[in-house]
Amino acid sequence: MWAKLDGMDIIDHYLTIRRWTPDFTPFGAEINKIATWVRLPGLPIEYYEKHFLGKVGDQIGKTLKVDMSTAKQSRGKFARLCIEIDLGRPLDASYIVNGKTYYVEYEGLHMIYFKCGHFGHIKESCTFKNTTKQNKKSGRSSQ
Repeated sequence: MWAKLDGMDIIDHYLTIRRWTPDFTPFGAEINKIATWVRLPGLPIEYYEKHFLGKVGDQIGKTLKVDMSTAKQSRGKFARLCIEIDLGRPLDASYIVNGKTYYVEYEGLHMIYFKCGHFGHIKESCTFKNTTKQNKKSGRSSQ
């Protein structure tokens, strides 16, 4: 998967690019992983170090990039990371640093229902009824 990582969006949705494959049909194509920006509000600025933020991002997904303003510590309200997330797994609503829980804000992902943690639907159309119990058993966070 390739993705444009410098914030390109179209009508508040991220543009993703895939490698070409023979006989590709866009209407039947599944998107299993996407790159998206996440905000980490409330994280103390002393943690705004690229290597450390990469470890935090890896709790959420696979860290691809740290935002330049975050890396330069010029923004103190939130850290911003580009993360590759697996849409087949529940999305994390929180992460832990030194025993304290912090919350994640996903940019551009409009249909997230955190009771089940899956992207692509809202409460009324949730088909993952038992996922909240599974999240608690596996230690995955949900709101």
